[in-house]
This record gives sequence, structure tokens and C-alpha cells, in this order.
Amino acid sequence: MKTIITKTIALLLASGLAMSAHNSAAATELWYEDNNMGKAGGIPADFFDKFDKPESFAKASQYIKVYMLSGIILKEKAMDNTFFKRKFIPYLKKNNIKLALNMGGATWTQLGNRINVAKYEVNQLQRLKRLGVEVSYIGLQSALGTLAHGTDADYPMEKRLQDIPAYAKLVHEIYPQAQIGIIVGLTSDPKEYREAFRKAQKAMDNIGIPLAYMHLDMPFHIPKTKMRGVTWQNIRDFETYLENELGINFGIITTSYFGGHHSDKEFHDDAIDSMRCYAGFGGTPSVYFLGSWFAHPTATVPDNATGDNYPAMRTMLDLGKELEKIDQGTLLTGSSWHSTCTAYKPD
Repeated sequence: MKTIITKTIALLLASGLAMSAHNSAAATELWYEDNNMGKAGGIPADFFDKFDKPESFAKASQYIKVYMLSGIILKEKAMDNTFFKRKFIPYLKKNNIKLALNMGGATWTQLGNRINVAKYEVNQLQRLKRLGVEVSYIGLQSALGTLAHGTDADYPMEKRLQDIPAYAKLVHEIYPQAQIGIIVGLTSDPKEYREAFRKAQKAMDNIGIPLAYMHLDMPFHIPKTKMRGVTWQNIRDFETYLENELGINFGIITTSYFGGHHSDKEFHDDAIDSMRCYAGFGGTPSVYFLGSWFAHPTATVPDNATGDNYPAMRTMLDLGKELEKIDQGTLLTGSSWHSTCTAYKPD
């Protein structure tokens, strides 16, 4: 976890973008989750096939520090025990990749039959434990909801702050070493999340389980067009608040709503620009996380695709290369990048 001291030293040493970017990359990891193809429980057509040919994304795998799976696709009919034992676990171990799970059991738990989601996920975690699967991170998807001025009309914050620690206790009993974080979708100025995260952290502290991280679902067009007042700078300010005041690691999801609906190439370009722009505006996240919930990218491999073929692992490989450039201070040497990051929609 990056500390206040580390941040202060980095700021003192920084001399322009190059040095700032260098300090950013030193502590930044790349996470990956397969596209759900725009539907809950969806997976790319080549999801399983690629593990039969791990050489088809071997270079991209060198950059992946954490591979995330959605809880909804863990069911045995989709991913049976043989898949985990013979393909997935060996792939993770060979490439020294940790596993994260994207779980929904802490969301709307007290609403209707949503408790069944938590029960299903607990059963799946117990199955993974029996199989010898190591789980390092558990992300609570949308557990703080869609915030506007600190509240949610459909499900009150009071209940959310009960659901989060209750679910955390259940999964902690199975995987006590797993770090627990929250994934939030950005719909308004990030400053509106501050109080919610402070309360969530306190609720977790009360049960003796730390809230370790948060990942911000930030489609590229939102800060680029200043939609609903969101800017790269106030996202950066939110990162500083979480890390320096709460001690929670901050990650940003590099994704594209428009690219995800239009083409593999547009998704690829926007994902790369998300990293470039956030680094350019001084962002130093612990994680850049590639994920899509749209029709694109349509495939995952190969990572050495050329021309107009842009599967997800090609994007992952390019993100790794871009992160190296940030580390070297050579990514954003011109001035044209700024207009790419701050374009406005026509009236």
C-alpha cells in the first residue's frame, strides 16, 4: 500500500510529467477481466479455447498481475472442476498471476431474493477452496451503489453499510487472506463518494476486516467530455483522498462505453488513452484494470494480432507497453495528447 510518505517523496522529487509518471508506474499493477459481452454471465466465444493455447497470449500474460473472474460465471456448469484444475490454476501459477473475484453478494442484499446471490457466491467460494484455488482479492461490485449527493433513492445507504460488512465476514471466513475492495461506477463528481467510503471503511473496521481498495469504473468519455462535471483532476483528487486520508488503494478501470458499442479498435484506442490521460494529469493509481461490459472487444486472443484485429489481449499487451513508457518518462512528450484527453462534445 502506498503511504503518505511515499506520496510526499514522489511529489518532492517530481520535476514535470516525466518524473511524475515514473513514480506512478513503479507501484502500478495491471489487472484483467474478460468481456461479459454486454450481459450478465456472458463470456467471449474464445474464453475457454485460449487456455488450450496459452502461447496465444503469453506476452500479454507477462503484464497481467491479477486476473479477475466474475462471480456469476463460477457456477460449475460454466466452469467445472476440471477447467480449474487442468487449465486455469496451472495458467495462473505458471505466469505468477493472482486471482480476483468480482462479486455481487454485498449489493442489495436485503432486497427481495438478493440474499440468494450471497448464498450462491459463498457456495462457489467454498468449492474453489476445496479445489485449492487461491483467491487474493474479492471486489464488491456496486456495493455502494450509484451515488448522488451521498444517497441512493432505490436502496438507502444505511442498508448498504450493513450489507458490506455482513458479506465481508462470510467471505473472510473462507478466504481470510483475501483483500476486500469495492468497485464503483462513476456517475457524478467523485467528491460525492468521500463520505460514503469513510463510512464503509468504518463499518469494515468495526468487524476487524480492512477495506483494502476501490476500483473506479470510469468509461473514457466521462472525464474526456466533462460529463456531469467529472474531470481528470477531480478523479485525481479522489485518489489522493482515498490513499492519503483513508489508506485505501485506488484503481481505475480503463474502459470505453462508445468503443465498446462501436468497434474493437475504438475500444482499444480509448482504453490506451484512458491510461495516457490519467497519467498525464498526474494520476498514480495502484491499478489500471482492463475490462469491458459491451459488445466489443469480440475476442480475447491472439495478443500479437495486427491490422484491424484488436482482441482484448492485444489491448492488454499494449497497456503493458504503455505502462513501461510511463515508467521511463517517455509516454507523453508532446502536447497533442492533451486535446485527446479533453475533447468536448459539440452542442
